[in-house]
Amino acid sequence: MKKFVLCKICLVVFVALFAAESVIAGNWNKNSDSERVDDQYAQIDKAGKGIQWRLRPTSLISRAEQIIFVPDPLGSDDQVIQFEVSDGDCGENKQPDGSKWSDCDGGKDRAEINNRLPERGEVWYQWEIFFPKDYLSISPAKNIHSQYKLISEKNKKKNSRKYLFFEEIKYGLFFRGQKLVDDVRGKWTKIQVHANWTTEKKGFLRVYANGKLKFRNDGYATLRPGYDAVRIHHGIYRIDLYRYLKSRNLKVAPKQTVLYKNFSISRTKPD
Repeated sequence: MKKFVLCKICLVVFVALFAAESVIAGNWNKNSDSERVDDQYAQIDKAGKGIQWRLRPTSLISRAEQIIFVPDPLGSDDQVIQFEVSDGDCGENKQPDGSKWSDCDGGKDRAEINNRLPERGEVWYQWEIFFPKDYLSISPAKNIHSQYKLISEKNKKKNSRKYLFFEEIKYGLFFRGQKLVDDVRGKWTKIQVHANWTTEKKGFLRVYANGKLKFRNDGYATLRPGYDAVRIHHGIYRIDLYRYLKSRNLKVAPKQTVLYKNFSISRTKPD
């Protein structure tokens, strides 16, 4: 009898240790001592030119498996990050002003990484995004894939503010109402953004999709009053899911997966 009890205790301890190890291996954000995963992110950071940047998972991640490194589905040797959201993948955190933010309270799901360092002045951004062929659009809900948030470095207690974003609508990719790509499924789409982040009227914003200029706005203040920098986010951010569920008479939103690679934040145009 004692041996049986001892075996049961050993089994429980083994399972607990295995579960803990799995979480540490998969979720950098909740376990910052995970050197292996942090090294993978550090390899991405080295791609920048003339500006420091540090992409890491946000604090609004509910499962370790939401953000993982995977092989390129099209066979390249590039480092690829997979983002996944299922119904209920929502989190919460404490805001700079001390208030609580909860995706769960507002019908939102999220799996994102963001730059931990501020971006200002003239900056070039680049990334590639891949939507699997079986990806399901959730229009009329809003589905954001990469966004810029306004931040204040001078006032550390000021909350960030959602500003500019790329949105998938019925399998097309849009930026500020301008269609960039007709159908994003089954292929890599390269996005480049050339911006001058400033409070003066010499700012500009230009967006390229697969090398072609698709959006341009010059001669305006690209930073709003009270903010002095931006921060880019990549991944999946689903908003107003009730719109999709109501339109389809469903109770659960589908799982979605997108992949990213070739990140760059630099002072000069990426190669």
